[in-house]
Amino acid sequence: MVEQADIPVAVTTEDVQAVMQSNPLMALQVQVRALSRKLGEMTSENQRLTEELETAKNGNTPKED
Repeated sequence: MVEQADIPVAVTTEDVQAVMQSNPLMALQVQVRALSRKLGEMTSENQRLTEELETAKNGNTPKED
C-alpha cells in the first residue's frame, strides 16, 4: 500500500465551479447550503426586528437628543 503525503493545495473558486459544472448533484448541494445559510441569516434578522418592534410598541424606545 502506498502512503499518501498531505500536500497543501489551495482550492480556487474556479476549481469548485469546474466540479459543479461537471457534477449537477454537487451544484444542487452547494445551492442548498447557500440557501440554508441565507435562511438562517434572514431568520436572525427577522427575530431582531420583531424584538425591536415589540420594544417600540411598549414605549421603551431610546430617546434621541
